[in-house]
Amino acid sequence: MKNDAENGFLFLSSNAQQHASLRPLISMWLSIASTAILEQDEDPDRRIWVLMDEAPSLHKLPELAETIAEVRKFGGCYVIGIQSFAQLKKVYGENAALEMFDLLNTRLFFRSPSNEMAKISSHDLGEQEVDVSKEQYSYGANEIRDGVSLGHQTITRPVVTPSEIMQLEDLQFWLRTPGNYPVVRVDLEFNQMRSLCAPFIKRNYTPSENIKQIEWSLNYHQFSAVQHVDKADKTKLQSIHDTMYEGDENNDERSAEAQRMTKLAEKTDAVAQSLIDAKKAKPTELALKDAQKKKAAEKQKAADQHIEDAQRLEELQIVSVEDAEIG
Repeated sequence: MKNDAENGFLFLSSNAQQHASLRPLISMWLSIASTAILEQDEDPDRRIWVLMDEAPSLHKLPELAETIAEVRKFGGCYVIGIQSFAQLKKVYGENAALEMFDLLNTRLFFRSPSNEMAKISSHDLGEQEVDVSKEQYSYGANEIRDGVSLGHQTITRPVVTPSEIMQLEDLQFWLRTPGNYPVVRVDLEFNQMRSLCAPFIKRNYTPSENIKQIEWSLNYHQFSAVQHVDKADKTKLQSIHDTMYEGDENNDERSAEAQRMTKLAEKTDAVAQSLIDAKKAKPTELALKDAQKKKAAEKQKAADQHIEDAQRLEELQIVSVEDAEIG
């Protein structure tokens, strides 16, 4: 980020199975990356592209609108893809969604199946003034009364009607760019890219015993231990958990995540409890060292006492010999 000579790419992606779990991490990473751009020196020639596909599927990023507004002078360029404007309003609220939408200068509108969303797209593409000429004919009983009249009228109408947006074909979209340029329809051509590697490669990872114990302990406190809190606290935790899935069009991810948490809680409850019992049954390494130190101290104390007793006995014997000599 700090080296303008680098031309690297950073991909933050997830598959459908893992998206619910990775959504908080991806949202956090994206927020950190956006803040890092604002920490750069101002440079109008720098270009740092941030492409957010399916933006409403992430958590709400409160600073996103402010970042888009200020990031331009640092060279930041944001490309945000959404399936529907209604999704954006559901996640960010109407005012924040309109503010964010207003900061994006170049607009691409693909097909909108619903008339309501097509109207929003049509309204955003703007209107145009058109001069309409009307020709009228009049006929009378006498040929002298026949006539033709021409009239001109200026009317305002949408540049693109909602019906035209709803009838777009695949790979077609309407493009509006900043400046005094016309709105145009663009046709794309699909090129099937050859597969160079697997889309997802799972890493073979074998955790150590210490890491396993830490993971079991974390899972217990995050999932299993929640079952032992009172009803009020459990309701608050559930409410916080539900906010993670605001903006979802369906509950498939939420159901999958809930099932995963339930299985994990059942699995870790017994294991974590056994670890706790083991800790109670076996002395810890620190307690073992303390016991050894205490035993060594007692042994040293006994040895010191034995030496002291021997010295006192020796002194008594010397005194007895001296008394005998005097006598």
